[in-house]
Amino acid sequence: MRLFISINFNEEICNKIYDAICEIKKISNKGNFSRKENLHVTLAFLGEINPEDVDKIKACMDRVKGENFDMHIQGLGRFKRTGFDIYWIGIEQSHAMNKLHALLNNELNDNGFPVELREFKPHLTLGRQVICHYQEAKKIIEDLGLIIQPVNKFSLMLSERKNGKLTYTELYTKNI
Repeated sequence: MRLFISINFNEEICNKIYDAICEIKKISNKGNFSRKENLHVTLAFLGEINPEDVDKIKACMDRVKGENFDMHIQGLGRFKRTGFDIYWIGIEQSHAMNKLHALLNNELNDNGFPVELREFKPHLTLGRQVICHYQEAKKIIEDLGLIIQPVNKFSLMLSERKNGKLTYTELYTKNI
């Protein structure tokens, strides 16, 4: 099972962001764009996990005590790759989000689930292998303005291909 832990978006915000993705798609020469139902911010990537370990991951999540917060979503960014880019919307760093990420990753690591050690840079992936005029895409995202997502829970997600489509299924949700 390929698993990760994420903050998912409410339907209104998913619709707003997905509309912007559709606009960027129109001006792109190429791209593998995120599906509306897959929009999220990753807190911890677990990778391939034995199904028998899912309950241990849930227990780790249950031990994490954070605080509700508002996630501020704004601004287009990209990770440059040879020949194409990964486009994303930025998530403003906040003390509450950073604390949630650190507590969760420490709990997972202490219980035998290796987590990524690189710096936490929360973002919402819009598309991979994107080729388009960056400034035009940036304008589309700027026109969204600041989006605020209240966060009061996080979720264990299963990542799998169904009928050739990358599909994320929520397996467990933990209130903060």
